[in-house]
Amino acid sequence: MKPAASKLIVLTALLLAHFVVAQDIQSLYDEAKEALMRGDYQTALDKISAAKAEIVSDPNLDPNGTYMDRLLPKIENTADSMAGIVKALEELYSSAQTEVVFPDLAPTREAVAQYSQQAKKASERLLAKRDSIFSSFELGPEYREALRNTFQLKQIEQLASIGIMDKLSEKFARIAGVLSDSIRAINDRYKSVESRLAQMKKSAASSSADRAKLEQRLAELSQERMNYVNTISEMLVGETTAENQQMRMVLVDQNIGDVFGNVIMSEIKRVQEITEVDSAGYRELMKGFERLQKYNQIFAKNNVSGDQSALLAKYGEAIKRIKVVEPGRPKPFVFLVIGLAVIGILLVILRMRHSSRKAKTTEFPPEPQSPPVAR
Repeated sequence: MKPAASKLIVLTALLLAHFVVAQDIQSLYDEAKEALMRGDYQTALDKISAAKAEIVSDPNLDPNGTYMDRLLPKIENTADSMAGIVKALEELYSSAQTEVVFPDLAPTREAVAQYSQQAKKASERLLAKRDSIFSSFELGPEYREALRNTFQLKQIEQLASIGIMDKLSEKFARIAGVLSDSIRAINDRYKSVESRLAQMKKSAASSSADRAKLEQRLAELSQERMNYVNTISEMLVGETTAENQQMRMVLVDQNIGDVFGNVIMSEIKRVQEITEVDSAGYRELMKGFERLQKYNQIFAKNNVSGDQSALLAKYGEAIKRIKVVEPGRPKPFVFLVIGLAVIGILLVILRMRHSSRKAKTTEFPPEPQSPPVAR
């Protein structure tokens, strides 16, 4: 082989090697950007570091400084921002785990409402701190979206939506037993009043006033019982987790499913005795029906009660059979008569005023004026 040809081959090989290495830098840059789009800032930093090392070893690979001075620093800043956000989220999660503490309250319905409100505020504070962390770093919207896939962010959101409520599981388990006893006691009182009312309706000696009192008492007990069912459902709202298993088992042991079924049956019986209501009353009945449907879904999902859809279907049919009566509205000719009467009264008043003025003019005629004196 001639020396000139040999030199050409060597030069070509060097140029090809240089081109391949230059292509490697572009690949490293592209791979770093792809990693950032997945929220994998550590892989991106590794690729950026490798690209810089290649350029340092051979400055001819980046003669204009396009990569070293502009492209690589830009995505490196993004990767650093992502790393800062993730680290701040980890610290936030760690501190929230110890800071979210609930006081001991008496096991009442009011305690459930207070606990739920405290949990809601704790969740809102946690999410507000998360948003504050995001806003404190310069980051493009596409990279913010990429962080949604990171474990640290999902961990924060899980704590805000489920974890905080799970911290109440032990307290709710204690309250669940008390509420179950209370709703059972109310149910017994409801049946007693219901029985007395049925006997009174059969008795000719009973007065309508006494029946009205018992009916009012029955409605009050019905509402009170529904309030307890609502409170129990509030404790079960959300995802079923291992932490709240204890509370669910308490409700199962207390046969809350049977109590709920009795509530629906007595409500059906109460509605069946209603023959007619106005539109406002009908809307209230429908609201009660929809609430029971919601409770049924929550109880069935948490396996504390069987699905009561069959009973609820009967409840819905009972409501549909009620006649909706609107108050009688005045007919158009009534308005006409009233209008004519008003006009007639106004005419009489005007005529009386006119007659009064005329009488005064006749009684006191104007004095005649003297003719002017000639000068």
